[in-house]
Amino acid sequence: MRNLSLIAILLLPACAPELEGELGGRASAIMFGQTDQGHAAVGLLSLGGTTCGGTLVSADAVLTAARCVGASSGSFVAGGYSYPVSKTLIHPAWVTNAVNYDFALVSLAQAVTGVTPATIAKTAPKKGDAVTIVGFGETASGLNDGGYRRVTTNVISDLQSLTFSFSGAKAGSGNICTGDAGGASFRTEGGVEQLVGVHSAGSEPCGVAGLDGRVDAVQGWLELNLKPAPSPTPTDQQPPTVLISEPGAGAQLGPSFTVWVTAIDGESGLASIKLVVDGQERGVKAASPATFDLAGLKSGEHTLRADATDSAGNVGSSEVKVIVEGDASGPGPGPTPIPGGFGASCSAAKDCASGLCATDSGAATKYCTQLCNQLHPCPEGSHCLASGKMYLCALGEEPPATNPVTPSNPNARPTEAGLQCALAEAPRPEGALPLLLVLALLAARRRRAR
Repeated sequence: MRNLSLIAILLLPACAPELEGELGGRASAIMFGQTDQGHAAVGLLSLGGTTCGGTLVSADAVLTAARCVGASSGSFVAGGYSYPVSKTLIHPAWVTNAVNYDFALVSLAQAVTGVTPATIAKTAPKKGDAVTIVGFGETASGLNDGGYRRVTTNVISDLQSLTFSFSGAKAGSGNICTGDAGGASFRTEGGVEQLVGVHSAGSEPCGVAGLDGRVDAVQGWLELNLKPAPSPTPTDQQPPTVLISEPGAGAQLGPSFTVWVTAIDGESGLASIKLVVDGQERGVKAASPATFDLAGLKSGEHTLRADATDSAGNVGSSEVKVIVEGDASGPGPGPTPIPGGFGASCSAAKDCASGLCATDSGAATKYCTQLCNQLHPCPEGSHCLASGKMYLCALGEEPPATNPVTPSNPNARPTEAGLQCALAEAPRPEGALPLLLVLALLAARRRRAR
């Protein structure tokens, strides 16, 4: 065969033709080939007034020759539709008009639908391998009949570290010509057709030799730049607020009891509430408040932990230690009564749909309350007050704040010292100490009145 270093190399991009109808509708062929209806991933790429071939290698990325990239805007036609180009990336080792590293990736503004991306070859081709050649070039030098996808076959006649070539053009064995740059060569391995080369250059006259860049030689560059973009950091990084509202810390219980868990999330929304007993998961619920019936625990101290997860993956936890006394063979928890809504009278957390029963020490009354924040405001006729690290709803109009938020004091908490909010009542089994958190609303209002 003739040495390619002695052959006049043609630059293969062509001027953009006026296209009418569907691609591939011409009866003529690329140097002893035929019109191609089978390689939908190989489309027509128009950039900066030139047209080339290009191969879809992911839903929104096209692999072509670097010599084809005359501008960063243009279009890619595949599957009968045109897709706008958003950006281009030329291989950093390519030198203008060189054949080594003659590769570019073209990003599309939207994903191509209805066309399966080509499979990229990851292993080296061999001399003598049969290749299927696809392109949009002329059928012979000077005919200006390019712009239609055509296909032929040939055999790799020479193999270099970065390129391979195929020689001659005759019936049953075609070659590339002007306008075929950026097109594709495929080989079949294990029954799968793989993209093995990208057309770079050819000889004058057409048909003496054609040269492709080896796709496997730039595998690392392709993998680096075809990786999907990392997922954006979620804006919600605040974990849910969660409270084991019953039983309370230190409660003395029988071997069978019900755990009440209340949780709230301000941005993403709750995804799940999980109960863990002594390090072992004992159940998962999807909404708050959540109840978990436990039975058969042995006498002694046990650790209850509730993990609330929001849709962004943030996790908030609440933990209490309780003491179990009695025979584990005793009866399980009885039927759960229908809980009340906000403001309903209650004697324990289980009486409330929210799992939170508050005590108003000034009025000596108890009522059901609920967690609150900016995205979950309190019902009409109530307001949100701070209680430790949580905010919960209190009945009545909001009193004036003694420590308001101002531009000079943006981190102020508009609550009065001694004003507490929202309180879950711990269960009081026989012989147990009551563990109540008191909501001293009326007392606080009276102090303000004075």
